[in-house]
Amino acid sequence: MAIDSHTPSTRPTVLVVDDSRAALDGLCNLLNADWNALFGLNGLEALALANSECPDLIVLDVAMPGMDGYEVLRRLKEGPATRHIPVIFLTAPGPNVSEARALDLGAIDFITKPYNPAILKARMHNQLAYKRSLDQAMALSLGDALTGIANRRRFDDHLEQEWNHGLRTQKPLSMILMDIDHFKRFNDALGHPAGDDCLKRVAAVLSASLKRALDFVARYGGEEFACVLADTNTEGAVEVAQRIATNLAAARIPHPDSPVSPNVTLSMGVATYIPDRALLPVDLTLEADRRLYEAKRLGRNRAHWETVVEIPAAPEPPGILLVEDDASQRVMILGRLLAFGLDVQWVPSVGEAMTAILRRPPALILSAGSLPDSDGYSLCQWIREDQSLCRTPFVILASPWDGPAELCWKVGADDRILKNEEETVFRARIALHLELGASPQSSQFVTSGAGILLLSPPGALRSMVLSQLSLEGIRTTFASNLEEALAALRLEAPDALILDLDSLDGAPAENLDHMRAFPGCLQLPILVLAGRDQALLVDALDSRIQDRLETPLDADECRHRARLLIRCAQARHRAQESGTRPLAIR
Repeated sequence: MAIDSHTPSTRPTVLVVDDSRAALDGLCNLLNADWNALFGLNGLEALALANSECPDLIVLDVAMPGMDGYEVLRRLKEGPATRHIPVIFLTAPGPNVSEARALDLGAIDFITKPYNPAILKARMHNQLAYKRSLDQAMALSLGDALTGIANRRRFDDHLEQEWNHGLRTQKPLSMILMDIDHFKRFNDALGHPAGDDCLKRVAAVLSASLKRALDFVARYGGEEFACVLADTNTEGAVEVAQRIATNLAAARIPHPDSPVSPNVTLSMGVATYIPDRALLPVDLTLEADRRLYEAKRLGRNRAHWETVVEIPAAPEPPGILLVEDDASQRVMILGRLLAFGLDVQWVPSVGEAMTAILRRPPALILSAGSLPDSDGYSLCQWIREDQSLCRTPFVILASPWDGPAELCWKVGADDRILKNEEETVFRARIALHLELGASPQSSQFVTSGAGILLLSPPGALRSMVLSQLSLEGIRTTFASNLEEALAALRLEAPDALILDLDSLDGAPAENLDHMRAFPGCLQLPILVLAGRDQALLVDALDSRIQDRLETPLDADECRHRARLLIRCAQARHRAQESGTRPLAIR
């Protein structure tokens, strides 16, 4: 929450993070007299505010629920937009509070509570002054001293940043590479001081010609300039190039020795790529440079681009990212995943997973709970906090020693699957999450009002399932045997089916096919209730089922599996309404 929003924006901004509202209230008046103050109550708020508001200084508590201050600082230092923000720890002494650890992680100061307000403000003033001097030095190192626009170093950094953004969003990235025509003749005729003035005036024209905050211009080198236009197709880039040419002509900068015009002109090469993992940012620059050369060959004073008829490529199968450092487990899991016929990428650590995800967002992430550099839960939190990645399906692959399932739900994981799960069940659950991930609105669902047909004989198992479904607000029709289930299906097609294998006589696969033959039931998602001793019956159902719930039942697991089943049903309803087919992967 922002405090004193009417304070002039020229004042430094300080973000204070503490889970105690009393502590924040005490700091409010102290800080607002000199700075714009932002306040967060937990680690997630801290990271969100740091990324969105770019404060000049962060004052951080150590002991907070969920994510402590050390973890917040670690993530801040990993983020390119937040790693340079100075952090002061302001915290109460405690057994888990370590000044040495805070400083090792990159904090610039450590103050214990209770604090002296005057000393706290003095230290904050000192750190803000130091930050301001660093910002000025950074601006000088990234700016071109002559023209005042970005320099080549800043251009390279910005291009890489926008290329990575394009990899995630698959939106086009355009570049205009420009060269002042016959600039050597300009210098020979008028002298280098006049040449410097010409470069400044051209840079001013370029800056004035860019209309969006996303648009970027830099001095590429000598008399060359470059524009990087994010989320811009070829037509949009050509429009910018034409605007630049019009504005430069209106500026009427005399060129007494130009064979193409009495005034300064530009040759421009325009290139557009949709970033791809098989390419590098330099490939876009090389293509723009090739087209700049062609503009010069054709007579200069023009922009050159090529109209490329793009033949749509066949869609790639959805990719799976596996994060697992244990070699034996990796071999086993990869063997199961390769049976899907999908592109499977493997990495052994959280750090390498982050790099792989930013380069090519996968359709599904499967991560071990315990990893050498961090853990799967932290990776999941990072995914859920990124707006461009937050809908990516994320499954924790659990070992018996990985802790309770509650950790998975707390960080926003979609599921928790045991690494040694039966192969049919493992395959069914992976297929379910791939299908949900292919539905753009699969995370937007409600269980209340959904209808499930429960086929189970009277007894404790049926009572348990009915009670858990009622807690989710799910309408449940129950049947004791196949005949009753078929009679219910004749009256109304449910959203999903939960099937107790003990309720079926004969071959279960044929019985399921019989039920799916009813109108509206062809795409009916099915969850089976079965004990470990019924593994062969579950195997016989194979791709007909979406999930298996092991008996005897765990209440929380029952409700979680029911929610996934309803998500699948609603995703299939949306696909049917839009005329598309659900993802077929098995």
